[in-house]
Formats: sequence, C-alpha cells, structure tokens
Amino acid sequence: SNGISTAASGHRIQVTGEAHEECAQASLDIVLRKILSGKNQCQHIAELSTHDLSVKLAIEQATRGASSVLSQQLYEHVPLSRCSSSSRGLRLQAIAFEVDRILNGSSLFVPPSDAAKSHGRRQPEFD
Repeated sequence: SNGISTAASGHRIQVTGEAHEECAQASLDIVLRKILSGKNQCQHIAELSTHDLSVKLAIEQATRGASSVLSQQLYEHVPLSRCSSSSRGLRLQAIAFEVDRILNGSSLFVPPSDAAKSHGRRQPEFD
C-alpha cells in the first residue's frame, strides 16, 4: 500500500500469464481469470485490438521515444515482429534447422539438446 497517496493515485498491479505460453489468447484468458477473481471488484468492460487507433496512440504516447516509434513503423509488417525475442529466436532456429536438413539431406541432423539451456552455452553432458 502507498498509504495516503493510495486514495489519489490507486495501486500499481502486475498480472502475468503462464511462463513460456506462446498463445496470446491463452495468456489473455489466464490474466482475465486472475483479475476478475476474488474480492478485487474488477469488471471486464471491453477488449480493444492493438490495431485500434486509440490503442496505437496510447502506446505511442506511453513510449514517447522516437526510436521506439521508428522501430514500430519499420517492423510493422515484418513476420514475427510481434513475438518476443526468445520466441522469435526459437522459431527462426527451428526454420533454419529444417532448411539445413532439406539442403543437406545426406547429413545427420540432431536437434539441440536440453543441455544447451543455460545462458546460451552448451552445458557438459555426463554419461
């Protein structure tokens, strides 16, 4: 609680979906369930598309950085531009793996193991 300032400015809250969830609708369902449950007296009154002009303007106003606005304009129609960095990286890795397999069909391909999870460096495997 922020004490006396709570009445004037409210509370700051943060609600997240499940870790590693790639489906936006599933994340939205989880967040709404969390917000609308319990004694918090929240009500779901609307859903707005990120393409809605008022939403775009609010995001632009909130970010206010010229480089952020420029990046959004430059990458607006680029595939995977709305994905997180890690999600985009994993998808590109999978695509590159399949293209490599197609181009080099006579080679043996082994997908990355779980041992490569820590800080992007392969961890030692013990037999």
